[in-house]
Amino acid sequence: MKVFYIDPMSYAVLGKYDVNLLREMSNWDIDIEFLAHKNILKEEYMPDNRGYSVTTLFNYQQLSPAWQKALSYIFSYGKIFVSLVKDCPDVVHVQWTKLPLVDILFINLFTLLKIPVIYTCHNALPHNSNFFSLLLSKIVCQSVTRIIVHSKSTKDQLINHFGTSLDKRCIIIPYGKFDPVFEKSKISYDEKKTKNNGHLSFSIIGQIYPYKGIIEYLEIWSYALKNYNNLLSGIQLRIVGRADRDYFVRISDFIRDNSITNVFLDDRWLSDQEFEEELLDSDVCILPYLSMSQSGVLMTLLSYRKPCIVSDVGGLTDPFDVARIGWVFSWKEDLSFIAEKAIIKPIVDIRSGWYPSSKNWEAIDQYFSWNRAGEATVSLYKELLIESIRISNKPRMNWKLKAKIQTLVGLLPDSLSYSVYYWMQRNFGSLKDGKLNPTSRLLAGIETVKHIEQVGRSPIGATFLELGTGRRINTPLAFWLLGAEKVVTVDL
Repeated sequence: MKVFYIDPMSYAVLGKYDVNLLREMSNWDIDIEFLAHKNILKEEYMPDNRGYSVTTLFNYQQLSPAWQKALSYIFSYGKIFVSLVKDCPDVVHVQWTKLPLVDILFINLFTLLKIPVIYTCHNALPHNSNFFSLLLSKIVCQSVTRIIVHSKSTKDQLINHFGTSLDKRCIIIPYGKFDPVFEKSKISYDEKKTKNNGHLSFSIIGQIYPYKGIIEYLEIWSYALKNYNNLLSGIQLRIVGRADRDYFVRISDFIRDNSITNVFLDDRWLSDQEFEEELLDSDVCILPYLSMSQSGVLMTLLSYRKPCIVSDVGGLTDPFDVARIGWVFSWKEDLSFIAEKAIIKPIVDIRSGWYPSSKNWEAIDQYFSWNRAGEATVSLYKELLIESIRISNKPRMNWKLKAKIQTLVGLLPDSLSYSVYYWMQRNFGSLKDGKLNPTSRLLAGIETVKHIEQVGRSPIGATFLELGTGRRINTPLAFWLLGAEKVVTVDL
């Protein structure tokens, strides 16, 4: 079984997702070609004996202006399409869509070739979405054979926004935790427990965007300081990560205008090691998102066994369905209730000695497992392979697609179009090495003459007309060798 696994955004955290999933899928008897970004993770993440092949194609990130990025992206997908026509994989799996208009075009070309296409929808709705981006997301979801989502909430969002037709097309496959990279990451919260001096560090770590609800959480923090000042003594809120400049200014202004003195704001890009150090120095991590489907930060927290405070949006609460690992609040509640659940209760619980038990973390480890995700994904591949075989055993080249390709080639000047079409036939068509078999068409001519004789006619001295001869004249030659006086061949 051959699978094309495509991720044009396979770098940083997204690359870690791919490598973890592919590592588990490579344990099964399938041939996976990973078509990746050129900034894919280094060798420590992808050993030589990884069990799948990697071809780095995408390089749009390095280019500017935007039109060069788009051309690079189209060119990369064009090379994938050429490989796909040549190798005929059984399944195509698309992880992310960077330029939806281009992605939609090629996804539809893949499906025209009768190849099942799986799309992993990490975010039900694009961040900062508008009418046009929602429309493109809907078209992507309606163009593919199956959609993998990581939580029921994501599936429900897709159905609510894009229609019930996606219900049977969506498959829920939870993904695994992001394992610590460095040895010292093995320090767990169970071992660290609560600091004896009563000082606690609440942290919001990672890239900072408006949808992550930073300013909204600061409003709750300011309310708690005014109403529970003694309780928050010795508590620090750390906000560390790269922020959009305008948003960073808004956060800074809010902290200054409200005289919040126990918030540390650090606008900088975090390497893996720096992220880990911030995480290990935190007592509680906060994900106060206003909207989202999935969070890579959340999956990382699970590996470090860090208790967390999360809002009840998207898949943030999924781990809490397995075991209690922290606190959940809702932005729909009044300010005082949010402060109680998102700040006051966590402080009281931690100072009284509560933290998630080893049993809770073991349940999390078992549920959010890459092995489990890999097995479920491979099962989906095999299901689609069986389904495609059941639907049709016909050749993969769709006649409509072939006609479109021929029409496009026909628009070229004659001196060029003949050479281009011949090149395509030699590399992907019936003139490809291994496919050229002169005896098959000669035998077809012999069989045709047998049918003519069976109805009482003779080929000797007759005139034949053959429609759609193509480049191979084996059959007309067979007619002539069997006695035909004249053979007229016609083709477009």
